[in-house]
Amino acid sequence: MENVEAAFEIFENISAEAQKMISKISTEEDAKVHLINRVLFEVLGWPHSWVNYEEAVDSGFIDAKISDGERCYAVLEAKRFGVLKLETANKKKATYKLSGPVLAQCRDPIEQCAKYFQSTGAQIGCVTDGVAWIFFRTYLEGRPYLEGNAVVFPDLTAVAQDFPTFFELLAKPSVFKSYYKIVFDEINSGISNVLLMSDTVIREQDYHVVKKDPIAYDIEQILKRYFSNLSGEDDPDLIVDCFVETRESRIADFSLEKITRSIIGNIAPQSTDIPLELATVIEDAVQYQRGETIFIVGPSGAGKSTFVSRFFKKILPSNVRDRCLLLTLNAVDAKGDREAFMGWMTERLIEQIEAAHFKNGTPTYDELRGLYQGEYLKRSVGIDAPLYNSDREAFKRKFSEVLDSFISNDRTGYLERLLADAINNRKKLPIFVVDNTDEFPPDFREVVYQYFQSLKRACNYALLIFPMTDQTAWSFMKTKIFNVYSSKSYFLPTPSPKEVLRKRIEYLRARSTETSGNHTPAEYFSTQGFKIKIQDIEAFSSAVEDIFINTDFLTNHVGLLANYNIRKTLDLSRRVITSSIFKIDEIIKSYVAGKRITPNYRKFMQALLQGDYSYYRPIENPYIYPVFDVSDRIRYSPLLALRILVLLKQARTKNQAIEEKHWNVSDIVSYFDGAGVAEPATKLVLERLLASDLIEPFDLSDREIYNSQRIAITSKGTAHLDLALFNDMFFAQMLFTTSMNDPEVITELRVAKSARRLGKEAWGAMFRAFARYLLREDGLTCSIPEIDRYNVQWEFTREFESRWIDRKLVSRYAESAAPEYDAVVEWFDRNKGFGFVHVEALRENAFLHVSVLERFGVSQVADGETIKVSTTTGPRGLAVQNIFSIGTGESAERDVLHDGVIVHLVRDRAFGFISSPTLDEDAFFHFTVFDEDQRPRLREGVKVRFGIIGGRDGRAFQVSKISSMAS
Repeated sequence: MENVEAAFEIFENISAEAQKMISKISTEEDAKVHLINRVLFEVLGWPHSWVNYEEAVDSGFIDAKISDGERCYAVLEAKRFGVLKLETANKKKATYKLSGPVLAQCRDPIEQCAKYFQSTGAQIGCVTDGVAWIFFRTYLEGRPYLEGNAVVFPDLTAVAQDFPTFFELLAKPSVFKSYYKIVFDEINSGISNVLLMSDTVIREQDYHVVKKDPIAYDIEQILKRYFSNLSGEDDPDLIVDCFVETRESRIADFSLEKITRSIIGNIAPQSTDIPLELATVIEDAVQYQRGETIFIVGPSGAGKSTFVSRFFKKILPSNVRDRCLLLTLNAVDAKGDREAFMGWMTERLIEQIEAAHFKNGTPTYDELRGLYQGEYLKRSVGIDAPLYNSDREAFKRKFSEVLDSFISNDRTGYLERLLADAINNRKKLPIFVVDNTDEFPPDFREVVYQYFQSLKRACNYALLIFPMTDQTAWSFMKTKIFNVYSSKSYFLPTPSPKEVLRKRIEYLRARSTETSGNHTPAEYFSTQGFKIKIQDIEAFSSAVEDIFINTDFLTNHVGLLANYNIRKTLDLSRRVITSSIFKIDEIIKSYVAGKRITPNYRKFMQALLQGDYSYYRPIENPYIYPVFDVSDRIRYSPLLALRILVLLKQARTKNQAIEEKHWNVSDIVSYFDGAGVAEPATKLVLERLLASDLIEPFDLSDREIYNSQRIAITSKGTAHLDLALFNDMFFAQMLFTTSMNDPEVITELRVAKSARRLGKEAWGAMFRAFARYLLREDGLTCSIPEIDRYNVQWEFTREFESRWIDRKLVSRYAESAAPEYDAVVEWFDRNKGFGFVHVEALRENAFLHVSVLERFGVSQVADGETIKVSTTTGPRGLAVQNIFSIGTGESAERDVLHDGVIVHLVRDRAFGFISSPTLDEDAFFHFTVFDEDQRPRLREGVKVRFGIIGGRDGRAFQVSKISSMAS
């Protein structure tokens, strides 16, 4: 139970029922059955399996222990009704000293409950008879626990009067967030976590919608339709045709095609001995062709579902595709509870097979009889032989009833017969694609996986494909069930938002050209008096392309803040380009006049932050998180969110394995506890960061914060960390809109802001005042220890002071050379003469021109290769200025030559694969790795001698050079 209002309604019903039968509640067991258990399970939300009764410990038997098997959260001492007598006439919730006179007659059960704390590690205890509820903690720094206070609800009416406090003390979601610590800190230590009165520099009346040019409203509607078109919501072909290929996707394409061919490619349609022929094919197949379960793995936004759809529509040769029975299931389409899910999957598969194989999607009587031919024959010579011999029509009618019973009562059996018919009679290979299982808990994914493995066993021959995120795959591959079945995994990286937008814009432009003859251009008059004629989508394509595609830093910001989710990327792009900050009529005017716009970085950031408003408005902008905001419930540092992100960014940067990039919540709580940050504060900030997608759970289906939860920083989180440290406009908007509890600072900033014109010095003074306030508040609630473990926090503090107080750091986009950085080649095309590398330290892609490579002495680098570079900022964003080294430990690997044969070519996309007996998998190559005079001789079967990189850390082999090529 997460919702306190819903929980209160249930409590009221239980309380009303209890009042009617209070005279019958006489024993401790009665109190448990009629009140205590119902409150624990129905009101407070604890699972039944988490409550253990009468568990033996050194100090006795615990009446009720609440535990998830690893951690004990609370212990209860239950008493029969009437035993707990309070020496007070007060009938409302109150706090009393545990050793005081009011609780004198309750001392024995309290002390008995207290003994359980040491045995279990519980954080909170409760003594109750179902009507009265006494809550207390035994931890009281420097004093005996009996000197502390208890929170006492004398009866159920008192609980109802202050139900939110009751809920905070023992409800599952509240205990997970450690809210009970806040309550007991206040009553035991006099520590108030409630913040002082706070205010912001910008008042509510200062917010207003920035007026747009009249033309902007019309054009905004057109742009909304345009971005809707870019999303492909009504055009599934766009998503498939505009899939951004990477080296990894091409390797996966080739491998999937080989697997499919290995099973059905050599089976003649008239074959009658499928098992024998399939066995022969599989025995002769290379290792790629043994796997029948495939995992397509990649981060959110990698296009895994699109990759699978595109593979079967565009990549797999038609002669093989026609022999496949493609059955897809999207788990998020399922309705109902988990128990109903298995039935839903069965029905969905049956519907697809019937639609594919039977006219109008409905099998005839004769077709159904064919599926159950064995039963038909058994009955004709067995139990119904007399009827069969005397009246065939009556036999058919009776068998139709039998068919109805079989099909209605055993849907899984009916599905298996449909699959057997597809294989044995139609000579087709069933291919199950099970998508979006990430949305479900791990144990349920295992059930789904086992279900399809059982179908595969029933079919004998089937291909299972599971697209899933890298986190889900990592955890799933450690389960017992995963290791029972052989499988093959292919990793897809997240494509660049720039490339996704570029391909989709080109697609829509081509579509527009095809239909432009049927469209009448619209005409508008701007406020400046000039007439604008909008020639359909072309104007907007050019505008979007100029603003986003041709400027790397814009595309990177949008992609990071959208966590590379293409729908969110498009939505954020639309919000920016239709913002009041961007004058849309000026964009169209420049297009009509044939003048290219040079996007202004400051305008872009202003549009990104403010949208259509005069200032950043958090409630209107889900893509920007107010990183310095604090709670009015718990007092903590306004820098705590950034300190958490700094810690998680370090974990992601230092570790290679996905699992190690995630921290346990309990470890984060412990880490900041060492810095004096209260557990409830850490958990509350984690909860907010998770809700805003600045961090993500290891299991994407689990969106709660609790001790054993594992979390990692997201791209959006790193973007916010960078913005908070480097971006003047972001810091200014946070300065205006962050709640502060220092009236003097607020007044100082308001006075400074009211100046008619703010110069560089004025802005610097405002930044310093705001930064000093943040650091002062940070020091009051967070004390960073001076030990190695906290070095990253001290580095953050120094960087924050240097940037906003000393003002020493220059913008990352300044026109100056950068220091040396490690970078990874995203792609490089020698024919085009350029490519891009990803600079992790800057969280940005940098343009790489062939001339820079040639200065280093090479003309080609391979995708995924590590290089050390310096960067500069050019007209189109970040660019590689110099190369200092190529490869980390791979130079020797480049020098080793292998003999091989070209086994696959994709001429229209200029890549292929080479097989070598010295490698355990095929090596990918771009045509550009061959000299121009060699390329005409490229064909399958040609022998080559070549060098490679890759083959480690999950990277596939890629050809780095060709030493020789047979004629």
